[in-house]
Amino acid sequence: SLLPDDAWLRGVYGLALLPFALNPRWLHLMHHRAAWPARSRVVTELTAALIIVSLVRNRGDVLIVPFALLAGEVLGTAWSLWPVLARRELGPIRLHWNAVRPIVERAVPVVLYALLGLVVFNIDLIILRLTRSAQEAGFYAAAYALVGLLVNLGFAYFASLVPVLSRLRESAPELRANY
Repeated sequence: SLLPDDAWLRGVYGLALLPFALNPRWLHLMHHRAAWPARSRVVTELTAALIIVSLVRNRGDVLIVPFALLAGEVLGTAWSLWPVLARRELGPIRLHWNAVRPIVERAVPVVLYALLGLVVFNIDLIILRLTRSAQEAGFYAAAYALVGLLVNLGFAYFASLVPVLSRLRESAPELRANY
C-alpha cells in the first residue's frame, strides 16, 4: 500500500499537473497551429529525460524524478505560452455554461477513455508501487521516463498530423492518396 511518508513525493507529482493544465495547447489547435503543442510536448519530455539521465545515478537519487517531471512541464508550458502572450491572444476568461454544457457532456466519454488509457499505460508502475517500496517504484519510473519520451514523441507527431489530415478531407483525391 502507499505509505504516508511519501505523501510529499506524490504531492510533487501532482504539482506537475498544474503547468500541464495551464498549457494553452487548445488555443494553438483552435488556430490550426498544431506544431506548437507538439514542440511543447517534446520540450517537456526532453527536459525531464535530460535531468533524469544527468542526475539519477543510484537509488537515493530517485527523489529527483518528480522534480524533473515538474521542471519539464513548467518549461513545456512556458514554451507553449510564449507565442500566445506575444500575440496577446488571451483576454478576459468568462464561462458561458449554456454554450459549454453540451461540449462537457460529449467530452465525458473521451475523458474517461483518456483516464483509462493512463491507468493502462501506468499499470506496471501502479502494481510495482503497491508491492514494493517507494524507492524501487521511483527507480523504475525514472528508467521508464525514456519510454514515456518516445511514446510522447509519437503522440506529438500524430497530433500535428490530425489538423492537416482533416483539412485534406476536402482536397483533391491525389492529395488524399498520400495519407
